[in-house]
Amino acid sequence: MLFNRIMVIGAGLIGGSYIRAILKLDPNQDITVVEPDSQTRDMLVSDGLKNVYASIYDVRDRFDLIMLTTREEVTATYLATMPTELIDDRSIVTDFCSTKQRLAKVAKKAMIDSCYIGAHPIFGDVSTGYENSHKTEITGTTMVLMNSGKNHAGFEKLKSFIEALGQTVVCMDEHDHDVYYASVSHLTHLMAFLQDAMLTNRNQLLMPPSYKRQSHLAAADRMLWSEVFSFNQDSLVHLVDNMISQLSQFKQVASNAKASAINDWLENLNEREQLSILRQQIDTIDKHVAELLKSRLTAAKQIGGIKQNHKLEIVQCAREQEVYNRVQSTVETSQFDKHILGIYSTIIEKSRLVQES
Repeated sequence: MLFNRIMVIGAGLIGGSYIRAILKLDPNQDITVVEPDSQTRDMLVSDGLKNVYASIYDVRDRFDLIMLTTREEVTATYLATMPTELIDDRSIVTDFCSTKQRLAKVAKKAMIDSCYIGAHPIFGDVSTGYENSHKTEITGTTMVLMNSGKNHAGFEKLKSFIEALGQTVVCMDEHDHDVYYASVSHLTHLMAFLQDAMLTNRNQLLMPPSYKRQSHLAAADRMLWSEVFSFNQDSLVHLVDNMISQLSQFKQVASNAKASAINDWLENLNEREQLSILRQQIDTIDKHVAELLKSRLTAAKQIGGIKQNHKLEIVQCAREQEVYNRVQSTVETSQFDKHILGIYSTIIEKSRLVQES
């Protein structure tokens, strides 16, 4: 086994599934479990787990891997208050929540981001609890692993561990993850809750298979999903705004009562959605560009100060040409090379003005 000492915090459906999978791979693996619920602790002990605790503060060992398999709010609390005696510079702390950006910020604020690697297992059901974990087989499922952290060696080790359990690893960064799963999972559950609330006739004999699938989602733990919606509110609200706009357009088209008009509207849905996605990508890129430009001009200001202190020449044409040539060689195969070089010429000019100021 890649990890000598593993701690699982939270022994519900997901945590229990991983405990069983790890012990199936290596029955002698040392696993410590933290689970506040006394009945679940009794089940864990009955299944042969020896190191079972009610609180993380009852644990005194150091661990190679800490797996947080709790819901968002609880996970954020554990990340923010992780006892330092449980981890060292070789430890890995991971969580299995379905949102990632906010938790990564919590880990950074708690100064454990060097060992934190977010993860999101793609399996589960509306059923919950350790007692249902024996029905769940993780082999053949997907694990989304965040690859934007500092711990590259730890990332590869965790990836190998997950693959050894039989899962396929897909890598994403936190932002892309939250945007994607807001669309394919979080909005889907939100719509299921709304549709279920609107239903007045619940005669099962009348329900088509499509609605039965929706009602199955609507039976999920609403407190758990409330936390998911809260933690991914930016991505989800953006989708809701887009959906409101689309439904408003549909209302206008459908009021004509012509099938051909509705069909035209449906045919153009993909292009309109693609336009929305591309605009969102541009907004994200613009934020990154603004931060990078701010950092570049800050560095230029510092360089200018050093040059002035030592009475060095502010404008160094050879250096500016070197920078320009480097950018040119990078973008020369792009169809936008002239535009990029024009923008970069402006950046060099503004950097010079900042140095001189």
